[in-house]
Parts: sequence; C-alpha cells; structure tokens
Amino acid sequence: MVIMTKEEKIIEGNAKIAEFMGIKVLPAGYISRNLENNEKQADDLKYHSSWNWLMQVVEKIENIKNESEGFLFCFGIGRDFCVIKHNTITQDHISVYSEHNSKILSVFACIVRFIDWYNSQQK
Repeated sequence: MVIMTKEEKIIEGNAKIAEFMGIKVLPAGYISRNLENNEKQADDLKYHSSWNWLMQVVEKIENIKNESEGFLFCFGIGRDFCVIKHNTITQDHISVYSEHNSKILSVFACIVRFIDWYNSQQK
C-alpha cells in the first residue's frame, strides 16, 4: 500500500479532473512554445485552490444527463463537506467530509472520488 502525501494527492486529483474536463495534462516543467487550448502543464492546474476552476467541473457534472432520467447529479456543499447525489430512485451518493475544515478541498476531494466512480461506470 502506497501512502501519498497531501501534495501528491492534489497533483493526482488535479490531473484526474483535468482529464475529465478534456484537458491534456503535460508533465510539470514541460516547455512548449505553443500550448493548445486543451493542454495545461500539471503544475499550472488550480482545481484544488480556485473556485473559478472548480465550479466549471461542478457545472459539467450537474449537466450530465440521459434521455430517460434527465439531469443525473446534484451537489450539496457545506462548510467542510460535499455530497454528490445521483438523481435516481436509489439516491446513490458520494460524500466527502474534509479533514482540513476546508470547503474547497472537500469539494475537490468529492469530485475526484466522483470521477473515479463515474469512469468505472463507463467501462
């Protein structure tokens, strides 16, 4: 079992979110004269610290829908927690309670867990 540092978890989470958002993640320190619109360097990702970045992901998740059930997911966000509910009869949900008493890190962690779950459902 590999134990990751907080910084490693943030880097990995940022990369997962970026890929979910359709962004190609380039290695930290990668030098390129012309980054494409859908490319970002790993050390430039700010999903863990910027509401402007993170809310785009919240909106993308809340806009996932299918023809029979409509919009599939909604968020509940509090001071130190985040819940993503599946809008179905079963009301499955993903919850994260932050160890850091941080709203943005709670939402960030919840989104990373959601992406892991969502990707596993797409296989």
